[in-house]
Amino acid sequence: MSEAVVYGLIVVGLAVSAGALWFIVRLLGQQKARKEENQRRLEDVATKAQEHRAYLVESLQVIAQTLMNDEMSVIEGSIRCRMLLDNLDPQLCLHDDFAVFSEVYEKTRHIPRLKEWKALKTKQKLPHMQLMDDVENTHKEAILTAAGKLRQHPFDRYH
Repeated sequence: MSEAVVYGLIVVGLAVSAGALWFIVRLLGQQKARKEENQRRLEDVATKAQEHRAYLVESLQVIAQTLMNDEMSVIEGSIRCRMLLDNLDPQLCLHDDFAVFSEVYEKTRHIPRLKEWKALKTKQKLPHMQLMDDVENTHKEAILTAAGKLRQHPFDRYH
């Protein structure tokens, strides 16, 4: 083999090596950019989740205080607390201190709400209103106690 062919093959080999190196560096740069973007997205999701949890805790605190101040019906407050607890941590609905919210929710979940309630005639509302009165009379003290415990619950672990 002549010297020119050897030098030519060396140049071709160097060119292929340089091309492969350029390709590898480019891929590593893209991989690093993707990794940074994924990290940024994870941080955004974590921030939004933390903000949502803080909103749920604050809402629970406000509703509990509203219940204790007798500014909201016991039934409505129980349903709202049950839904917020379920969104914050479904295990909290089973907690002995807060189980009354789930009990009231289960007893009243079939009652129409909002537009459906407004669409009912007075005669259709009466049985529901009687049930709500019975549930409220039966569970009012337990609900107010649970609301007080909600105000004292250490929700800091949910932030």
